[in-house]
Amino acid sequence: MNSREESAMLWRRATMILCGAVLLVLFAVGGSAEGDLLPHPPIEIIGNTGFTVENGVVGGSGTNEDPYLIEGWSIDAADSTFGVHVEGTTRAFVIERCRVFGASSTAIDLVDVKKASISGCEMGTSYFGLSAKNSDNLTIADNSFFDNDYAALFLINSSNNDIHDNLFHSGGPGILFYEKAMNNTVHDNVFDHCKIGISILSFAGGGSRIYYNDFLSCRAASEACNMWDDGRGTGNYWSEYGYKDADGDEIGDTPYRIFGSGYEYDYHPVINAFHPKTDE
Repeated sequence: MNSREESAMLWRRATMILCGAVLLVLFAVGGSAEGDLLPHPPIEIIGNTGFTVENGVVGGSGTNEDPYLIEGWSIDAADSTFGVHVEGTTRAFVIERCRVFGASSTAIDLVDVKKASISGCEMGTSYFGLSAKNSDNLTIADNSFFDNDYAALFLINSSNNDIHDNLFHSGGPGILFYEKAMNNTVHDNVFDHCKIGISILSFAGGGSRIYYNDFLSCRAASEACNMWDDGRGTGNYWSEYGYKDADGDEIGDTPYRIFGSGYEYDYHPVINAFHPKTDE
């Protein structure tokens, strides 16, 4: 790296730090119409050079230890195809604590990305809430999906992703796996009155492990071969499960059948929800 490139990189990082500091000050004085979120136009990042302040990056250097941080934005995508679109990146990044809604296609759209984490975000009233295509090793955690028409989370040809502690509420399928979406881990989520909780159409895929989830007034369907428990004798909660627990071990005595041609079962359905609703 020559001196000119090094100076440019230092200036860019300093600008990100300054932007992050200004953002924190604005949060502290309540400079947002939506709590502590600030409005931002839709974001498009193509390639690693797209991680800029203008594209909502408030910190980070793109390494595994210090990923680029896109945080604290409220994005009204009512006049856009996407709220956030990231494509063709290899640097590590986090989209955190953002609200993205109203997109005609997808609230947050990831294509050919690696080393990404989506956490603490709200994605709603779009065709897809979050779509990941050809994107592996993602962490999708602690998010809220609501009223997304076709699917809240859509994974196509994306594998080895960790999906946990999310709320999928109403709309179309909570999670839709398509084509070679394989070896994903889905645990500790709540599927609340979705059209279907999880739909797996990975005919050439499978191998996902799905456990500790609450399916409230919705079922699951699969055309692949997956495992619906933690491998140690505990599966998922199904609100419509109507069989008995004669020995009182809180595991149903009869396996729960997953719709589809794969002849899959949750062999260890639990009797009580993992995440019981409260009045709070």
